[in-house]
Amino acid sequence: MALAIIDDLGAILIIAVLYTTELSSLSLLMASVSLLALVLLNRLGVAKKAAYVLLGLVLWVSVLKSGVHATLAGVALAFTIPLASTDKDGNAFSLSKTMEHDLHYWVAFLILPLFAFVNAGVDLREYRLIR
Repeated sequence: MALAIIDDLGAILIIAVLYTTELSSLSLLMASVSLLALVLLNRLGVAKKAAYVLLGLVLWVSVLKSGVHATLAGVALAFTIPLASTDKDGNAFSLSKTMEHDLHYWVAFLILPLFAFVNAGVDLREYRLIR
């Protein structure tokens, strides 16, 4: 499993290096600030999904606009979401696993099939509905 993870991280680094266009320093600064805020949320023990989702969106848009491939924003965001947290009643839970579970059906039944369909190479221009 470690080899698969290292292989994926290597692929992401290759994407970051080879597919990077002109860099925007303002966007990189915004991405750095949002990443720092995500790390601070993690260190302070904040376990609110909305905080991580909102800052994650800011991070993703900033990285997208910076010229760096936006895949890196998803990896950085995943590293900042807490694995172990406690709720207001003192019960232990994993915010990361909770968010993964919440996204599972969207990914399995919408995103992955859409990704497969788009990458299948079917040219829809050949199938005109109106002739």
